Amino acid sequence: MERNVICFKLQQAYNGYMCLPNQQLTKLLELCYTERLIRIQDGVCLYLVKRVSKVNGYNCSHFMYGCHTSSYLSNRIFEHPACASIGDGCFLAEPSCKRLYV
Repeated sequence: MERNVICFKLQQAYNGYMCLPNQQLTKLLELCYTERLIRIQDGVCLYLVKRVSKVNGYNCSHFMYGCHTSSYLSNRIFEHPACASIGDGCFLAEPSCKRLYV
């Protein structure tokens, strides 16, 4: 995903940037936020409620793989791909998620 140029330039100075799933878990959205870093607590994936520009947490402790067991800073989110791997309204690491593609 190509970064938003304005957001990316701001990030270098004082803002943060992430791609997060939308609330329906159907696509990834770019998010530019005013904090340099955000601490993401263990066992939680983030998603964006675009309508109100709010980030919420989703408990990933039931994932078959990839749920992180310690907190980390948002600039390391790329190390936790299970929280961004989505399809057809679910995280692919969820046992109940039906994968159309193998």
